[in-house]
Amino acid sequence: MRHVTLSFVLRLIVLVILGAALVKEFAVTMQARSEAASIAAEASARTGTGSRTQRLRALKQSEADDIARLDKVAVTKTELVDVISQIESFGKSLGLGVTIASISGGTSSATGTPMTVKIAVDSTGTWASNLTLLHMLENLPYKASVDDAKLAQSDKGWRGNYTFALTVLNE
Repeated sequence: MRHVTLSFVLRLIVLVILGAALVKEFAVTMQARSEAASIAAEASARTGTGSRTQRLRALKQSEADDIARLDKVAVTKTELVDVISQIESFGKSLGLGVTIASISGGTSSATGTPMTVKIAVDSTGTWASNLTLLHMLENLPYKASVDDAKLAQSDKGWRGNYTFALTVLNE
């Protein structure tokens, strides 16, 4: 009976720690998204009407401070490899076996044109770690959306298959 109670308490402690990490990650993500919305609003106010791409180009050409802020929340084609590496590293830090199954899209050749890149991620590990990775993918501080998420039990724990779309600027 004592072993069962100790096991329960340890699991509860792990869940509380994971919960605190998720709350912190959520706060950071919401701050980055808010900053991205603020930058887009400033660009719209400065350039008047026009497409989002035109407003971002005008912003990028006119203000050095805004460029530095924009670079923190926008992914360029050259930075895509770093973003993917960060996703893999985050998953591995959770104890997951993470692989990038495929990357597709992103074939626009015009400079400054936003394009959608679809990325498929496979992971193997615990239920909690897989959910934490999915939460991170859903809350990337970039324009991104999870298109598909599957979790299934396997002989190695839980297997996650996630597909998400990431908007990338072609520089």
